[in-house]
Amino acid sequence: MAKHTQTIAMTGALLLSVPAWAQQVGTAAGVSPAASSRTGQAAPQQVRLGDHVLRNQHFQTDANGVVQILLADGSSFTVGPRSALTIDEFVYDPQRGTARVAASAGRGVLRFIGGAASKPGGSATLKTPVGVAGIRGAIVDFLLPGEGLGPLRIDLHYGQSVSLSCSNGPSGTLSSAGM
Repeated sequence: MAKHTQTIAMTGALLLSVPAWAQQVGTAAGVSPAASSRTGQAAPQQVRLGDHVLRNQHFQTDANGVVQILLADGSSFTVGPRSALTIDEFVYDPQRGTARVAASAGRGVLRFIGGAASKPGGSATLKTPVGVAGIRGAIVDFLLPGEGLGPLRIDLHYGQSVSLSCSNGPSGTLSSAGM
């Protein structure tokens, strides 16, 4: 019994010593070799299949890069070529079935597939150069401005809705697939 208590105490001490920014929130579930990531001020590293995904981790791809990020709540981001995404925040309570994910995308193309974070009781947001998208129970593609890609484009493929709140300009909600 004392050995079991000691193990729990040591595990607790190890978890407390891990900085909040280093908490694992998911896994790299699909990768092409042209994808890199970094956390904090660390140098970018090539993303490998099965790598841990951390809160505040920044992903970047070149012209041939793609990386799929599977979060613990079942949500996923697929980051396409010439794209950038940062997982800003992720909180998941599997016992309550609630989750919250906030990410920022600076450029390129990406797909979000909603897990618990996009369901009732959760929150899924993506900050873009144009505004903040709120995603509810949906599969959504984003084409972000920059590098000849044109204006922001949001395609709702399946699900409840995606809304965009812009600080400068019109805001709106898509609630029908294909719009």
